[in-house]
This record gives sequence, structure tokens and C-alpha cells, in this order.
Amino acid sequence: MLTDDVVQTLLDGSQPALVGVHPTLIVRVMNLITHLGNEDIPFGAFMGLRTFKQQDALWAQGRTLPGKIVTKAKGGESFHNFGLAVDMVEDGDVTRAGIQWSWSNNADYLKVGSVTKDCGLEWGGFWKAFKDYPHVQLTGGLSLAEANKIYFDAKEDNNAVWEAVDRRLAA
Repeated sequence: MLTDDVVQTLLDGSQPALVGVHPTLIVRVMNLITHLGNEDIPFGAFMGLRTFKQQDALWAQGRTLPGKIVTKAKGGESFHNFGLAVDMVEDGDVTRAGIQWSWSNNADYLKVGSVTKDCGLEWGGFWKAFKDYPHVQLTGGLSLAEANKIYFDAKEDNNAVWEAVDRRLAA
């Protein structure tokens, strides 16, 4: 079990990644970080909301821009674009402020799945088409096609998408 101070460091270090993310997702991600800390697994939030333009730039990396491929999704093809997804990463040095992204213990990423479900989130590691172990999301069953339609019908307003998710979560 991580100390309360270390868990608090992880929670504090996660705050920048949660700006612009659905409020219920924030609460559930904070619960996830705390639960993982209780199991001695130091994870924090690394990336939340991405604009369509940021998503397109990430998609271009390793394809039309230098670097390694980091995503399979273009703008509008990820729940990150609607503030409904967060990437969780192992913190390689919990003594430093912020989250130090680490892949030193890949087995810990597999442990995230069961805890994620217990916190009311969907984990990308359970997907059949491809595995996205750092990814957690809160969609209420909303599809990407539905999210895009709502978003553009509402003149590119994520709040409209969030309201649709909230209605589904309340049902």
C-alpha cells in the first residue's frame, strides 16, 4: 500500500491532465488512483481532453510526421476529444512532482483493468479490436458517432455530449 502522501502526490500530479474532462470522470479517475494506490500501484492521469486538432497531430506522428505511432484515432475518433477519456500511466518516480510516465512494470497495466471496472469506468485493455492499456473512459454507452453528431449539432460544445452521457448514466 502506498502512503497517503504518495497517493496525494499522484492525485495532485494528475490535476493538469483532468482539466476539461467530464466532472464525473474526474471523480472516478481520482477514485481509481486512490484504489490503485491502496494496492501499491502508483498510477496517475497523464492525458485527458484533446482537441480534434491535437488528436490529428498525434495521429500524424509516425505517419506523416517524425516519431513513433501513438494513436489509431484521428480527430473525432476518440472519446478524448469529448473530455470523456483519460490515459493513466505508471509513475516511475513518485517522489517528484507531476507524473513521470514509466513502462518499467508492464504487469501493473494489466492490474488496472479490474480496478477500473470497480470504479465505474471502461478500460481500453478489455477491447477486442486492439488493446489500449493506459486508456479509461466514461461514455454511458454513447457511441463515437452519437458523440460527434451531438457535438457538431451543438456547435462544437462538449457540454451537450456530457449531458447525453449524464442522461444515460442516470437511466
